[in-house]
Amino acid sequence: MSSKTASPASPAPTCSICKEEISSKIYNYIKTACNHEFHLNCLTDWYQSGSDPQSNLHEQSMTCPNCREILGIGFWVQVVRKNEQDPKSPEEEFDQIATEYNLSKKKLNDKKEGVRKLKELMNKEEYKGMDENRKKRIERFISEHDNTGGNKRRKQIRRKTKKKKIKKKRKKTIKKKRKKRRKKKKTKRSKRGVRGKSFPQK
Repeated sequence: MSSKTASPASPAPTCSICKEEISSKIYNYIKTACNHEFHLNCLTDWYQSGSDPQSNLHEQSMTCPNCREILGIGFWVQVVRKNEQDPKSPEEEFDQIATEYNLSKKKLNDKKEGVRKLKELMNKEEYKGMDENRKKRIERFISEHDNTGGNKRRKQIRRKTKKKKIKKKRKKTIKKKRKKRRKKKKTKRSKRGVRGKSFPQK
């Protein structure tokens, strides 16, 4: 019997700028073309420290902090934009979505999009580490603006109303048929009575 030994879990990567672990690969995370991983805010600080062309650190800031490979200006523009726009944590992402869709007066379709994004957020591993108050707020937001349950309820009501209408139509048709049968029976009886009558002779 060959016993299978469990492979040890690979250690979390560390950011060489701040020397701390990279806990998430979704929030505050970036990977360079030379396959080195960093915190997004650390790399933006690295680039912005030598953003002035006249400074001595300008050439150094354009390279990778690990291998000193020169990274293009397009990459650094993406880094700065991502650092400004992307949320750094699931809490921050929830705040962005809630303010964008819940507090602003937008159409229902936008709220549906917000619900979809929040559901995606709930499926992420980082959601487990969120505060209970944040989780409750997310669930409340989804319950308020998610119309899938309401649509199901509406469909059920429509089905019931359709069934009721069908039953009413059947009852009406049955009543009409019964009336026709009764009329036929009456006409038959009246005809039989006329034939069976004996008229007096003169």
